[in-house]
Amino acid sequence: KVLRSAVRKHNAVSGHSSPDSLVDDPYIAQWMDEYAERFAELTDPVWEKMINDPNNWWYREGREYQELFSYSRALESSGHR
Repeated sequence: KVLRSAVRKHNAVSGHSSPDSLVDDPYIAQWMDEYAERFAELTDPVWEKMINDPNNWWYREGREYQELFSYSRALESSGHR
């Protein structure tokens, strides 16, 4: 969804025709959305645990890593994902 939004917002054009299907083909777009949602279900909890654990390196790296999910949280709270 982020890719399609960025392409449309910035009028991005591809160097050749086949990448357009990632944005324009409803079947591919739906597959990618479902894949991304399932991937997030599997990985987000693990990542969240890591970046919120004071003993973990990612946590000690600071705020930049701790706020990586702020965009997805904002989408979820507005009813999107």
